Amino acid sequence: MRDSPGVAGSPAPEFHKSAGQILRENLGPLDLKMAARQLGLTPKLLERWCGPPPADGSLPDDPLSRLAGLWHLTQDQRLLEWLCQRCDGYFVSPRHQPDAGPASALTALQKVVSEFAHLLARVTDSLVREGQISTQESVEIRRIWQNLKGIGESFVVATESGRFRP
Repeated sequence: MRDSPGVAGSPAPEFHKSAGQILRENLGPLDLKMAARQLGLTPKLLERWCGPPPADGSLPDDPLSRLAGLWHLTQDQRLLEWLCQRCDGYFVSPRHQPDAGPASALTALQKVVSEFAHLLARVTDSLVREGQISTQESVEIRRIWQNLKGIGESFVVATESGRFRP
């Protein structure tokens, strides 16, 4: 579990909420009956999904918990990528865990800057050489960007978890 910024060992606020809490917060401003109708569900089922997790420790039957359970079962990142794409986003996974200690923070940050420079060089090369970015080049730029975001996420996760402290 990730740590809150600056507080090693404490979960980040968004990661300690139950699926029911997240669903409750998202469905809160909506009329539950209308939302249920639009989703083809009963209001009672939506209410159950928004409830607390089962006291016996079993897996809740809400869709968020089921999706998380499916990912934990398969460990297939394509599931998360598919969901993020359906929500007009992209899944970013940390690439690696940097070494611990303050000196490693500089090395990790240099890696982020280096990868960003690689991206800028690729874009600049396309624009200078051809005056445009082709479809094939945009695919390459997306690949470089996804890698850069993963490296950046690794750096941020390491700072949140206190890896760069002495």
